[in-house]
Amino acid sequence: MYLKTKDRFPHPVRWAGNLLAISLFFSLWTSGLAADSFAAYQTPLELQVLETRLPGILDEFQKDGYSPEEETLGFSKAWSSDFFSPFNYSIYSGTVSLENKKAFIRLEGDSGDVKSITRILEIKGLIEVPRQEYLPEPVTLYEKSHLYAQGLNFLAPWAGVMYASWDSPRLTTGQTYYRTIMYFLVDSFLIWAAGRNWFQEPFDVSKNGGQVAAVMILTRSIGAFQSANLIRGHNRFARLGYTFYLE
Repeated sequence: MYLKTKDRFPHPVRWAGNLLAISLFFSLWTSGLAADSFAAYQTPLELQVLETRLPGILDEFQKDGYSPEEETLGFSKAWSSDFFSPFNYSIYSGTVSLENKKAFIRLEGDSGDVKSITRILEIKGLIEVPRQEYLPEPVTLYEKSHLYAQGLNFLAPWAGVMYASWDSPRLTTGQTYYRTIMYFLVDSFLIWAAGRNWFQEPFDVSKNGGQVAAVMILTRSIGAFQSANLIRGHNRFARLGYTFYLE
């Protein structure tokens, strides 16, 4: 028995809708994983001393959460956060040139993590950061609740982002706005599309509730993972008593 053509191949509009939803979903997922910022600073230390002290500082807030890299991209040494680390960064050490032996550090990663680690390295005396004439007083962090974070994420992933960002160096203002808007748009779009049976019929939650629930679980699962990492990293900074210039 042969199936009719319309049964063998998905409806083109429905297929296009599913493809668009998957693309938006994938875009939201990768937004928190790709490096989007970098910074470079000279250090008052000699290169050998710098490379001896740096791993010890990383051990303070994420022991076993990073690894030295064999591929150093032309630098002397490199370290990168692991997949299960709550942070996303790479750190490179080297000298300015063969003739100029002044050592420096280059950081790459999420904007909030680059700024946070820069501040920690400044506190530890590994780098000297040029400052503006006026700066607010550095702030001591307070621990945040995973229960509150996950509860807000369950209600609306964008609300979980706002809670994680509040009084925390983990997300910059730009990251906060971007993730909040992306979660709101993608969550709303997927609920609307699933409620219409992927553009096949009028919106009806009573009829298409299973699909709506499925897409809500997807966005909230990603939000739960990101919120857990943001709060986990924030609380590590708080327990160690680091102070930060919050935006």
